Amino acid sequence: MAIAAGIATSIVGVPSSAAASALDGSAATAAAADVSAKTSGRLTAVRCGFYEDRYTAWYNHCTSDGSRIKIRVVRNYWPDNTICVGPGHTDLGSPGVVVNAWYTGKLC
Repeated sequence: MAIAAGIATSIVGVPSSAAASALDGSAATAAAADVSAKTSGRLTAVRCGFYEDRYTAWYNHCTSDGSRIKIRVVRNYWPDNTICVGPGHTDLGSPGVVVNAWYTGKLC
């Protein structure tokens, strides 16, 4: 029970005594569901293609084949440009400067 309480504490943030007493009750289940909802909400907010967070504009190239693609980046105050991005998230710069980005249909 002490090992399970330690796991519940490290994952959920519930004090060990509360975690140990609630492991078979609904409190641990509710706490775990709350953490899961917060985590999954954060992860599902990130999508494929162009998106922004508070500080950065991103392009997420979602692929399982490792391909590199050309994207068109539209910026305020600077000319648009085409860049090559690999799988995953690419930092495009400040969201006040970067307006949009999209896949051009070409590989690089």
